[in-house]
Amino acid sequence: MILHSIFRIALGILLFTVTACGSAPRKEAVDPVYKTEEFTAPLATELSVDVGDSILTKGQAAYVEIYTLSGPIKSTMPGAYGVPFAFQIGQTALTKRYRRGHYEYFCAPLEEAGASFPGLGQVVRSGDCIGVRRSISDGSIEWVVDNSNHNGYTTVWSRDYKPEKDPELTQSTGELSAKGSRITMIRFDGFYSNLLHFTLIEHDRSGKTETEFKFDYPPRTGDPVYGIKGNLFQVNNVSNADLEYEWEELSDS
Repeated sequence: MILHSIFRIALGILLFTVTACGSAPRKEAVDPVYKTEEFTAPLATELSVDVGDSILTKGQAAYVEIYTLSGPIKSTMPGAYGVPFAFQIGQTALTKRYRRGHYEYFCAPLEEAGASFPGLGQVVRSGDCIGVRRSISDGSIEWVVDNSNHNGYTTVWSRDYKPEKDPELTQSTGELSAKGSRITMIRFDGFYSNLLHFTLIEHDRSGKTETEFKFDYPPRTGDPVYGIKGNLFQVNNVSNADLEYEWEELSDS
């Protein structure tokens, strides 16, 4: 029995340190931006918002491409010399990470996925991919484990996606990508203590910042025109629940 266990472990080490899947193409970076949207606001047009809503959203938002799973999967796929090994993915999002040859790779967070071989335990490490790969030529999908980082050289394993029994995969857009996103929002936080309350929210490649602004209403002098970072708007009416306003000028930044 002991000799049998030692043989299994030795076989496992051999199978996961031999590139039996052939010479896979080199990993290449891909543009993470899948879709962009432009936002602005009309000038000299009366608008209204409720407390908590944005009076301004402008700039460009960039989204990443993802696949979502309808449920978790626990299955196997052929490893070296066709010996199967186990993989699993929780109900999570698979985000496009890179390309190898004619495939784009969509990977789960490793804390939500795993791949293991009898006698070896987990056979992935940081930088490896458990998820799906999509053919660039025909769009077909395969489950994939790319554990090249764990092995120290290129090892990619896959099996067909079986829609009749595997969890449903839905193509979608994910969270904002830092690359290409620059969004300015101004949120109306309410009117109380004779003050208009706003929050400026800026989202760009360096991260997200929030800055609070307070204005007297009605103003002590002049018209009820206010400015937040070069964006000028006039308040026509305000209550505890909503704000009526119009934009006079929008900054370029």
